Amino acid sequence: NHLKLKSFGKKVAKAKIVKPVTGYGLWQKDERKRINTKYPEMLYTDVGRELGRRWALVKPDERKLLKEQAEEYNRNLRQAEKEVAPDAINDGNEGNSAETSR
Repeated sequence: NHLKLKSFGKKVAKAKIVKPVTGYGLWQKDERKRINTKYPEMLYTDVGRELGRRWALVKPDERKLLKEQAEEYNRNLRQAEKEVAPDAINDGNEGNSAETSR
């Protein structure tokens, strides 16, 4: 799990879990911008269909490169999370023990 810390003024909001990025996620973010710029009147659902059509045309070597970029991004994100909030990352069992409920 990834955490994203948001700060509002002097207070720091609760850590938010951020999903890992995928190669498709990186690709579609840029491709969606291109589609919306070229066809601003296109409906959101139609943009999604067009993304699916275009993704099917992406060559395997480009997909592999996107996957590697996503893995690198996720490694950097995990490292940054450890540096910013090492105590915020837990195994999900916080507050579930018998000792904390007494």
